[in-house]
Amino acid sequence: MSNTLLSVKIKNKEILFILKEGHNSIGRYNSDCMITQPAISRNHAIIIYEEKNNTFKIKDCNSTNGTMLVDESGVNIIFSHIIF
Repeated sequence: MSNTLLSVKIKNKEILFILKEGHNSIGRYNSDCMITQPAISRNHAIIIYEEKNNTFKIKDCNSTNGTMLVDESGVNIIFSHIIF
């Protein structure tokens, strides 16, 4: 089993989190990946990691500011209240 990292960049500061198999919560409070920034909701998003297939799913949890990803080319991908 290898470690899978989530990189979060806020105001030129990078924070790394180790993702576990299954559900990983992101938020300001009581989350697997706690980010204590005003732009992050208490329960902001969930990342579901499937190690077997090395796949990820992300769900915005009705956060105030939505959820944004940046791909390898630097393109912003914005998720807002996605249901899967």
